[in-house]
Amino acid sequence: MSRLVLLCSIGLFGFGAALAEPTPSFTNPLSVHAEGVGAVTSCADPTLLRSRVPGDDDWVMICTSDPLNGDDRNAQGALIHRRLPMFRSEDLVTWSYVGDALSLPPVWAESWANLWAPELVEHAGIYYLYFTVTDTRYMTSGELGCFSDSAIGVATASSPTGPWTIHDEPVVPPRRLGAGCDFATTYDPDLVEDPGSSEAWLFFGGYRGGIAVRRLEADWLGTVETSEHAVASERYEGAEVFHRDGHHYLFASPNGCCNGDLTGYSVMVGRADALTGPYLDRSGQDLLEARSGGSWVLGPTGGAYVGHGHVSVFEDANGLSYMAYHAIETARPFFAGEDGFTRRPVLLDALSWDEDGWPLVAGGWGSVECEQSAPAAQEGMASAPYDARRVIDAPGALLPAYSDTFDAGLEEEWEWVRPPADSQWAVETGELRIATSASELHENANSAPVLLRPAPEGDFVVESALRFDVPASGGGHDYAQAGLVLYADDDRYLKLVHVAIGGTRQVEFGKELPARGSGWPRYGGSSVGAPGARTELRLAVRRVAAGLVAVSPYTRADGGVWERGSTWTHELGGAFRIGLVAMNRAGYTARFEHFSAYALEAYPCEDVDLRDPCRPTELGEVMGVAVEASEEGWVLRWDALWGASAYDVSVSALNELGPGDYGSCLARAHAGTRLALEPSGEAGEGYLVRGADAFCGRQGSWGAGRVNENPAACP
Repeated sequence: MSRLVLLCSIGLFGFGAALAEPTPSFTNPLSVHAEGVGAVTSCADPTLLRSRVPGDDDWVMICTSDPLNGDDRNAQGALIHRRLPMFRSEDLVTWSYVGDALSLPPVWAESWANLWAPELVEHAGIYYLYFTVTDTRYMTSGELGCFSDSAIGVATASSPTGPWTIHDEPVVPPRRLGAGCDFATTYDPDLVEDPGSSEAWLFFGGYRGGIAVRRLEADWLGTVETSEHAVASERYEGAEVFHRDGHHYLFASPNGCCNGDLTGYSVMVGRADALTGPYLDRSGQDLLEARSGGSWVLGPTGGAYVGHGHVSVFEDANGLSYMAYHAIETARPFFAGEDGFTRRPVLLDALSWDEDGWPLVAGGWGSVECEQSAPAAQEGMASAPYDARRVIDAPGALLPAYSDTFDAGLEEEWEWVRPPADSQWAVETGELRIATSASELHENANSAPVLLRPAPEGDFVVESALRFDVPASGGGHDYAQAGLVLYADDDRYLKLVHVAIGGTRQVEFGKELPARGSGWPRYGGSSVGAPGARTELRLAVRRVAAGLVAVSPYTRADGGVWERGSTWTHELGGAFRIGLVAMNRAGYTARFEHFSAYALEAYPCEDVDLRDPCRPTELGEVMGVAVEASEEGWVLRWDALWGASAYDVSVSALNELGPGDYGSCLARAHAGTRLALEPSGEAGEGYLVRGADAFCGRQGSWGAGRVNENPAACP
């Protein structure tokens, strides 16, 4: 079988101008190994510390209690949940398992309690290991039959890998919110020494009751209850506080940690002048307020991972900032043979800081999924993290045919799915009013009215400004919401909504899929910035491949700054629509000031200071093009090309190909590296494959130095 393939040059660039050949280098996730078990594919909630034992320069990492991988099973075939597994490394990127920190939970914990989210620190030659205990005994919580009376425990040792002695009292005992089993979430300890005093403070908390901080007692084995300060709302868990240039930075994670390939977990940040707060985001919004602040630092950006979160921030031997965290591989989100049980490998990336002192991961590009230079684990080593900046997605020219100012009735392009009663909506001067109803657009409950119009072709931005009269705080308004939607059908959509969740008010970016196998989720939500009395919503839509979009959300509250969120990719097909929703709880009114669509301004990919670290300067040659027989018939396959988000394929009989003729288009913007051939790959057919980079809006050429003059060949 004869094949033709694209011939192009490829340009590679290094990470940082000061270091041409960084040594060592690594690729995420980190290489973690356990003798007799193999590669460690889950290491959630990591905490890292360099040993201070004389003669020991290793780094130690301890992770939450989980199996090491899907083969980590006992003689009966059940997964082994290792209690706080420990690892050592000389270089911060290659790790070896050295055992479990604890063999049993504390005596004050129930025997079945989980031990989660460790925090490893050293003080005066003693190592302290703080950890979450998910369920305590009656003598500790004062309540029988509860499974939510969590607490913080501590163990001590003379070495960062033990042996550990568990203290016989909780550092932070269960904290009541109300009668019975109504307890706050006392999870995720993080110890911080105040640089302005000799005091140490412990941050902790989660989705019930929010995040708080207490001063530690002098022996670091207990906390002073009367010193407690609330610092973040119940939107957050996984606190990590890092001091830099006179500011305290509170990193924390919203949304659930463990929802497979739809996990919306991410990392947000606020900063404060005092350790006890207030912690404000870029817009000046307090993370403690009901309209919960928080500026995005890390999350999905359309790559191979979702669910980035629960970070450990540290400095390498050269004083550069790094962040270890867990994430979830979208292609393999679960432990092998355990659909629904999310595994969370550990990743590592550099933190950089913008001109206003706000943290960025890889300059705002997020998790680096290609080769990068390692931190300086030891003195005398070089480190050169990538720090080019990513600018936010910006609207270009207005697209009037896809926009509406709501000045005089609805334009005829609008169409309701499940129209509401006429009394429930109206176009008033310069705004569209929609009353919420007790209706849903969620999995199998699809009763909500949805107002839609066709989406623009190509890449675009859609925006609206919303005034939503749900009270700014207080409970009893759960899931009342209004905002933007990209809609293929009731089971395939993305939404960006101002929503009430418990006592908080948030902006959620949600994604729904059709029903899949048992254990596989259908819906996932991620967080953007805080809503306001007037909330501007923006979705930047890139058509990555045929039917596949990558969508990035932004929000701006009350004239603040545009806050970015995580990117969802979705197979919405070619004919999805754009529109508005107001739903889930009756009694509220959403007022949309406008609905505006714009062309998406092309990203300045040629600017070296703004370049994605994992995007080549030019697309290279597609290799490995071959025709193979398979159970599904003849299949054309090729190797993945670095930097390509999709592929064009052209076909023609070889004896018909002239110097400028490359046949007809077989596939345009095809996702993946396999294509079924119909009727079959007959002898004498030639196939050309070229890569396309949707983000930069570029493609390779069909041949080396020749011009394709056939407009039918995937123009």
